[in-house]
Amino acid sequence: MTEAEVPTWQEQALHICAVRDASMATIKAELPDMSGDKHISRVIGVPRLRLTERDVHITESAVEDLVRQLAAGEVKAKEAALAFLRRAVITNCIYELLPDRALGRAQELDDYLANNGKPIGPLHGLPISVKEHISVSGCENTAGFVGWAGRRKDEDASIVKILLDAGAVLYARTTEPQGLVSNAPFTNLYWDANVTGHGIDRWQSRRKATSLVLLRTLIIALSHVGARLVERQRCCTARDMAQNQRPNKILGGSIRLPAAHCGLYGFKPSSGRLPLMGLEAYCIGSDTIAPSIGPLSPSLGGIKLFMDTVLMSEPWHNDPSLLPVPWASQAAHIHQQEKLPLVVGVMWTDGIVHPAPPIKRALLEVVDKLKSTPDVQVIDWQPFKQNEALEILVSLSLLQKRLYSPDGGRAFMENLALSGEPTLPLPAWTVRDQPGIEALDIKGLWYWTRKRDQFRYSYLKGTARLARRLALD
Repeated sequence: MTEAEVPTWQEQALHICAVRDASMATIKAELPDMSGDKHISRVIGVPRLRLTERDVHITESAVEDLVRQLAAGEVKAKEAALAFLRRAVITNCIYELLPDRALGRAQELDDYLANNGKPIGPLHGLPISVKEHISVSGCENTAGFVGWAGRRKDEDASIVKILLDAGAVLYARTTEPQGLVSNAPFTNLYWDANVTGHGIDRWQSRRKATSLVLLRTLIIALSHVGARLVERQRCCTARDMAQNQRPNKILGGSIRLPAAHCGLYGFKPSSGRLPLMGLEAYCIGSDTIAPSIGPLSPSLGGIKLFMDTVLMSEPWHNDPSLLPVPWASQAAHIHQQEKLPLVVGVMWTDGIVHPAPPIKRALLEVVDKLKSTPDVQVIDWQPFKQNEALEILVSLSLLQKRLYSPDGGRAFMENLALSGEPTLPLPAWTVRDQPGIEALDIKGLWYWTRKRDQFRYSYLKGTARLARRLALD
């Protein structure tokens, strides 16, 4: 191929958009004219105006209710897949719809239920989506780079295999920011906006999957994040405090930020809990920041069902990097110590930053709920050397920058150069331009990785000592 025949980055991007448009064109759905002066800034109510009453019932059912209806044959898997496909067409967070794949699988599930009188698994017929860098056999993986167009995987990611084996129906893949590294709501491939208002950002690649969940075009979405330097066990954040729209030092946030912005449920398991094999990114192989993967859902039941299903498959038998720890139900966890209550500590303030009134109100609601739960004891958690912690965090911000982009952004820029696409400001700032980022040599990488581990050790040791003194679980 001569230089003149090599497609420009714009041509490659248009090809990807054409694939998306073609996948959506096969779905018959009556949509409003959203062009020019008739542009609608808030589309969250459109599906109820355009879909049938039956489609609205299916797509707005709680996860646990829909799974029950699918297992009983009250709702056909193919009927559910069509309803969610029609509802998804209005969004522009779609990398591509998978109508043929979804409807074919749904028909197989309907036939199985008819012939065997039982569902194929706990997710029988349940529609799901994944971010596009989570491999799906035969589908492209761009990971937010134009130059990755055409890259395909021959098999599904491990997490996708587990969900499909449990009966899920994969019908959509959602878009990503440039290189998976920023908070920007657009790339050189596509643009998207919040369904509650087109001027509202939805945060990172994760904002895109959230649009599907929020618009009830999807009942479980799968998201992948970079973990914090110190992980918090059992971290489930449905309405975490939203960050303002600026370049920030958050690592990941793929689950908690969109959940917070859109009032959804999200769960970020600790690293090593769920399988990551089959995920594509330019920095795969680097373990300076441990990643994690987890679900988004409009109901808490969806989170529980997802985690129970995946861990019930015991994925550690196929992935040596995973911890062999089953999913503990709430009842089992509360009663793990005979005749002793589950003790929960609540830190109302760290003495430095006080929660805003809405956050305090939400915390009060949680505490009241916990206090009304049998076998749960709530006590006040006293701040643990917060002034020292603040000093550590201030210096640690440099550590985060070094480990988040240990090559100084070199690999990121090399992948942009594959197509010649321009660098977008926020991704470039995140991995290359912000103060403190530099390309580390091997000794530098060893040094900062050790700093990371020392910080984790000291933090856990201190909090564990305090927890024992306060009799916290």
